[in-house]
Amino acid sequence: MTGSGKTTYARGLERAGAIVFSADEWMLRLYGEHMARELFDSRLAICYTLMLELGSKLLSRGLSVAFDGGFWTRESRDRMRHALEPHAVSLLYFATPRGLAKERLRVRNRARLPHTFEISDAMFDEFEGRFEAPTADERPLRIEPESTQILFLCTGNYYRSRFAEELFNHLAQERGLVYRAQSAGLAHDCPSRNVGPLSRHTIAALAERGIPLPAELRLPRDVNEADLENAALVIALKDSEHRPMVEASFPAFLERVEFWEVNDVPESPPSVALPQIERHVRELIARLSAPGSPA
Repeated sequence: MTGSGKTTYARGLERAGAIVFSADEWMLRLYGEHMARELFDSRLAICYTLMLELGSKLLSRGLSVAFDGGFWTRESRDRMRHALEPHAVSLLYFATPRGLAKERLRVRNRARLPHTFEISDAMFDEFEGRFEAPTADERPLRIEPESTQILFLCTGNYYRSRFAEELFNHLAQERGLVYRAQSAGLAHDCPSRNVGPLSRHTIAALAERGIPLPAELRLPRDVNEADLENAALVIALKDSEHRPMVEASFPAFLERVEFWEVNDVPESPPSVALPQIERHVRELIARLSAPGSPA
């Protein structure tokens, strides 16, 4: 399904030496984005036919090939297997919770990445209704989400991202969700930027909401590449402040980051900024609580 993570997985295979055929990329390069459904389906069928023909020739030469496409129906998967005979074919099934898949699509839509279609919630629901999950006799290799980790980023990991982290974890536990949040800072040497482990504004706001803190508070910490790689979702608290920082230090991950717009002090007082964060976090929890999300 769209938003499941299959393209990210395919990119990893490509880095390892595989030749990847992407249905979305072929469609957008050849035909553009907007067209009637019947025309889209007929053109997509042409792309798949050509990709499978080329892929079969490459497999005959001993090369590794991956097809990054939906193959939503049993009929389409049977056609794929038949076209690639006698080569061994592995079918990967990405069992991504729908709430997480839809959240990833929101991030992708806002980023307007090249060679990707914009997929609305209504389109996702339509596609989901057309999807036929692989059956046991197809022997699919089930790919579970590698992470249920949410990563919040701000500048110093002292105030905004720490409030988001603690609030998210409290609400996720109340809802019985498996997702858990961590947070980090985009500035260098975060522990030296502020006094103490945590902003007094964050401590006070969490106390007002009855959210307990650990007995020992950790110091702010710098984000690293492993944090970004291992997160299911990455959220930076202020677009105009943090987008340039991500682009400068971690450009390969820019497309995976969702950006909010919450000011630091003194631009906005905590009485304004922290309720903004709370609203965003509660909306995120609601989206991740959609039917089909892990609990």
